[in-house]
Amino acid sequence: MKHICLFSGGAGSAYMSYLVSQKQRYEDVILLFQDTKSEHPDAYRFRKQVSEYIGISITEVSDGRDLWELIDDNHCLPSNMIPFCSRILKQEQAEKYYKTLEDDFVLYIGYGPDEWKRIQRQTARIEHAGRTVKYPLAEIGNTVLKDKSLTECAGEWQNELDNNLDLFTEEELDDNIPCMCAL
Repeated sequence: MKHICLFSGGAGSAYMSYLVSQKQRYEDVILLFQDTKSEHPDAYRFRKQVSEYIGISITEVSDGRDLWELIDDNHCLPSNMIPFCSRILKQEQAEKYYKTLEDDFVLYIGYGPDEWKRIQRQTARIEHAGRTVKYPLAEIGNTVLKDKSLTECAGEWQNELDNNLDLFTEEELDDNIPCMCAL
């Protein structure tokens, strides 16, 4: 049985992947990253760092196009009413990967207990396809942010970043907006 962690590289998917890696055999855990080719360079660094920390390499799937190429090809902007980017760049790429597997598998998603509507939608879609999905953070009642607001966490992370500026190149420092602070 394979255990596929949908590994976006956000805090929730990183923590969820860590938890799954602690309960399953390493050789059975897959960190599946659907690359949209449109992410901030620091997101790639973070995914790599988490992967190295838990000792499991990242399995990457991609359509090959970035978001802007997809917009050009579809002649419109994606939205929650026209979500072609998520479907094409993430869902379809994951489906192609699942079809290559010979083993049974369980999907894991890093949604927390405060994301019930997302859990319901994803569960309906995934179970309709005959698959099993689990939400470890929601099941244990844990969110990555715990009782802190996003603003409080961003402030703490900014303080940490200020003390470790060598994590970024000069070009990234010129932007002066860490990814979480841009919210």
